[in-house]
Amino acid sequence: MEYSIESAALFNPSIVAHPDQTGLPSGSTRLLMSLRATGEGHISSIVFRQGEISQDGTISFESPGDSSRTGEIVQDYQYAKPLFLKKLIEMQCHSPEVDRVLDKLESRFTVAELEIASKVLLGVNQTSSAMKDAVGHIRNLAHANYELQFDDQTDPSDMVIFPTARGESAGMEDVRLVRFVDDDGSVTFYGTYTAYDGRKILPQMFETTDFQRFRIMTLAGKYAHDKGMAMFPRKIGGQYVMVSRLDGESLYLMRSDNPHIWN
Repeated sequence: MEYSIESAALFNPSIVAHPDQTGLPSGSTRLLMSLRATGEGHISSIVFRQGEISQDGTISFESPGDSSRTGEIVQDYQYAKPLFLKKLIEMQCHSPEVDRVLDKLESRFTVAELEIASKVLLGVNQTSSAMKDAVGHIRNLAHANYELQFDDQTDPSDMVIFPTARGESAGMEDVRLVRFVDDDGSVTFYGTYTAYDGRKILPQMFETTDFQRFRIMTLAGKYAHDKGMAMFPRKIGGQYVMVSRLDGESLYLMRSDNPHIWN
């Protein structure tokens, strides 16, 4: 099926230094830019463009290929149960039935293991609407946290991270891309964005080191909500720092010991 991912708009850029800086003239830097692509049905996805800034300040961008490629979902992705439960509580989806499902799972579990436990409990409690709701909430959160793998021959300019989970079915909006350098010198690219299902939003983040494999997760914590979230490119005072518009109006600085949990 042909789908025009940029037919309505291509906007909201963020830009970082490209992970590959080889083969450049002296004084030049290769760039990588993320964009919000809005297509048919006004569904938004995440795309990238590559470019270069020369020593004299001239900026140029490479043209993308004729078609875009999506990544393959990694099937053996594991979830940490304590963090998973914490997010369900924050989403006001916690219940005794949720506990019954999670009690059947190990401290780390996969979607396949979740489905086995869910089907057993749904089979025993066929008429329980509370159990059906609990399984639905758990499945939705699980599907919002996943990994994507792109072919190692895929150029970033030809990649599209297209909505996969139900929670982002109406769009992946306004990614803010940051090249984060940790205390040991290692580099991780974080991209905070807003998942939208047509009714409610969910703060999400992807992380990658190579722009081939992407880990996508829901941000947790008391202040991980609303829009406008963007990581700082390094720790300050030993902590991760995020700018956030958590009240929908003003900008706040948030600090955390964990890039995925913001209390």
